[in-house]
Amino acid sequence: MISIVNENLIPMNKVGDYCPPRRAGKRVHLTTALRWAQAGCRTVDGERVKLETIRIGASTCTSVEALQRFFNRLSGVEASPLSERPKQEAIERALVKLGY
Repeated sequence: MISIVNENLIPMNKVGDYCPPRRAGKRVHLTTALRWAQAGCRTVDGERVKLETIRIGASTCTSVEALQRFFNRLSGVEASPLSERPKQEAIERALVKLGY
């Protein structure tokens, strides 16, 4: 799930800025990013993985971290401990606010 507090949000039309160029040096197109979010992609073992998105007003956004999770799942790579750090910090802040 995307956290607007802990993640770097980007509009869907900027997803291509965070992906390597495709054939002939072209960027990943907006429709490709939307397809990743709506229909997803299949992993080697057949599991369907979708890109996480969040609606902010009339805009659909994702995050750099969501892209990383999406690519990791497609590649069969386990989540790195670094990607868990923002979640852990948010949990710790919430616990401090509650007095724990």
